[in-house]
Amino acid sequence: LRKLIQANNVDRAIRLCGSTNAPLLRVAKSGLVQVHRGEEAISNSVEEALVETTPEVKKRIASLWSLANIATLVGLLGTVLGLIRAFAAVGGADPAKRQEMLANGISEALHNTALGLSIAVLAIMFHLILGGMAKKLVADLESFSMKLENFLILHVRSNPGAAQSAAPARTAK
Repeated sequence: LRKLIQANNVDRAIRLCGSTNAPLLRVAKSGLVQVHRGEEAISNSVEEALVETTPEVKKRIASLWSLANIATLVGLLGTVLGLIRAFAAVGGADPAKRQEMLANGISEALHNTALGLSIAVLAIMFHLILGGMAKKLVADLESFSMKLENFLILHVRSNPGAAQSAAPARTAK
């Protein structure tokens, strides 16, 4: 992008950014499209694109935390239901089968606990990993947008004719 802009080939840089829907390239394209309109238009457009793309990066990460909570609660519910079944069976069962029924009920309860906690731990781990990656991506996006904005403004200042060429002609009163 830098080489294309320095060579005053902004249209090709815009086409390059339009080749994908990546957040970084959308921010770059928003600034490049405004090069001919001046510094303020560049700044506003880049900032607007940054505000639009940032939530997309963090979009579904919070749902992992909800999944972890739900998995824990479902595991707990399975544990309670397994224990209820175990003790209900023991109360009215034949003395020879009580021990087996109690063991099966406790086993079911513990399996539910283990499954719920395993899912919750995995969801929390992925939440932490993806949350960290999203923070880094947002920081990189902010850094890139600031550098791009500064670069485009310097380009406009060093090529005043480029900003005026596409701007509508103003009539003096």
